Amino acid sequence: MKKLLIIPILLGNCLFAQASQEQSEMDISKFVANANDYSIDREYSDMIENSPYKNVPQNKNLNNTLKTKNAPIKNQENNQTKTPSSQNQKPIITKYKFHIDNEGETFESLKVSEEELQELLIDFRTKKFEIKDLQDISNIISYFFQINGYPSATAYVPQQELTDSIQVNIALGVLGKYIINNQTGTRDYAIESKLNQKLKGKIITIKTIEDSVYRVNEMYGVEALAALQAGENYGETDIVINVEQTQKVSAMVYGDNYGSQGAGIYRGGINVTFNNVARQGDSGSVFLQRSDEQQTNYGISYTTFYGNFKVTTGYSQGSYALGGELEDMGISGTSKDLTVNVSYPVFLTTTASLYLTSGFAYRDLKDYMMIWGFWPNDTFKHSFAYKFGIEGTYNGLSNNNFSYSAIITHGTVIGDNDNVRYANQQQRFLGQFAKLNVNINNSYFFHPLLTHVATISYQQVINGAKLDSSETMSLGGPYGVRAYRNGEADRDNAIIGNFGLRFTSPIPNFYITPFYDIGYAWFNKHAYGDDLFMDAFGLELLYIKPGSFYAKLDAARALHTYEDKDLGVKDGKPRARIYFSAGKYF
Repeated sequence: MKKLLIIPILLGNCLFAQASQEQSEMDISKFVANANDYSIDREYSDMIENSPYKNVPQNKNLNNTLKTKNAPIKNQENNQTKTPSSQNQKPIITKYKFHIDNEGETFESLKVSEEELQELLIDFRTKKFEIKDLQDISNIISYFFQINGYPSATAYVPQQELTDSIQVNIALGVLGKYIINNQTGTRDYAIESKLNQKLKGKIITIKTIEDSVYRVNEMYGVEALAALQAGENYGETDIVINVEQTQKVSAMVYGDNYGSQGAGIYRGGINVTFNNVARQGDSGSVFLQRSDEQQTNYGISYTTFYGNFKVTTGYSQGSYALGGELEDMGISGTSKDLTVNVSYPVFLTTTASLYLTSGFAYRDLKDYMMIWGFWPNDTFKHSFAYKFGIEGTYNGLSNNNFSYSAIITHGTVIGDNDNVRYANQQQRFLGQFAKLNVNINNSYFFHPLLTHVATISYQQVINGAKLDSSETMSLGGPYGVRAYRNGEADRDNAIIGNFGLRFTSPIPNFYITPFYDIGYAWFNKHAYGDDLFMDAFGLELLYIKPGSFYAKLDAARALHTYEDKDLGVKDGKPRARIYFSAGKYF
């Protein structure tokens, strides 16, 4: 057989050529999400950040999922070197040999299957070989590596004598530098502090790009997307991060019936957020909430970044005067909360994310009550607590989104007057406490129009203490068993499950979800020691227009009768309740 001498063919020239303004960016459109989808998810996330329910664990988990749901990589056009055709002799290629140019790397270390790649080229082994086939072979190999997570991979055929086998080299681009195209008022160094400079000179992966951009997108008032371009040196690829400005000021006006019976069921409020206040990607917010029973809550919070550390400080204050059946008892009170929360992203990719979280909370509670209308029975107490935990997402299973959080809290409740200390002799709620809170959310997509949703919330006392009422968990409420009032059936330990089947209706942005809620709660070393069980079924209706408006209605009926021996409650009939919430986003 005659030997055919071929010249080197390079594809994806943006990896190896010297950088120039004329060079196009790489084509990675086939394995990234539409940037419009990413922007819509950001709008949903912003609505959660502005809502009064943003600290509800289920919503925090949902927000984490939205942040990394779609890849933040620009859709780009391809620029590949044309391969000349030839009518030379046509040997049959029976074997392909692959060589990875990057020192020390193998198919195994890259977690890429060589067997699958050989199978993709099987058609080229049964036909007469033509020079133009090199273009197709190189394209297939390059694309194979790209969809396996190496977006700047390039396959080429080095100079060789061609017989019945051919060697194909694979070069994986390494990171040259980050290029920040900053079109916002955010300071460049604040963005640069998010990026891992230690990755320079290392192989670029999709996860490398995602992690870099998602860290920038943790900042407020900005939206970042990534692109690739040729580096200055041979084998290098630069990551271009395009940062655009989003809303500087946003607000949400809302109303709901999520309150408790004594403090006021019907509530309304406003939350206003100011983004990029100090040009650091920071955010400040203020809120005001008022109920129909004279309960007023207001507060302020500020979030900034130190590198990738996110630090949020907040102060809130509330006052209440119980109405309804309890109005004659003259019960009123105030609460003051000071919080500092810190989170750090360990990794952020579309497949999975993980945050380390910690925080400190100081709370001062004063309750005023008159016995028989003239005898004061005021109780004053304060507490401080530290918490540590993790939050994250995992989307590695087909058609499934999973998010979770686990937090351990350790604190101390201190009585500030004799009435509290006397009550503590009976109930033992003062002193140190520790508890574990776990929250899990999962969505499985049977079909684009049909999704199974599930939420599990769990609280467990760790050190055997009796919790103060401010630290207990209740089964009833809009995020619990929805046939019962908010705050009903509270215990030291509890587990709640919410399960639903969400239908996407023909009406845009409108969702219908039949659901089943179940909850079980128990005291920990409590004198009365009665366990509680609740369950309910119902229907949830949700309309949500990203960046504009939402309305949510939950109608539920209990399946079993409610009995609380501790409080002497046994009504003998199933409960039913409707929860409603609506908000306008500006």
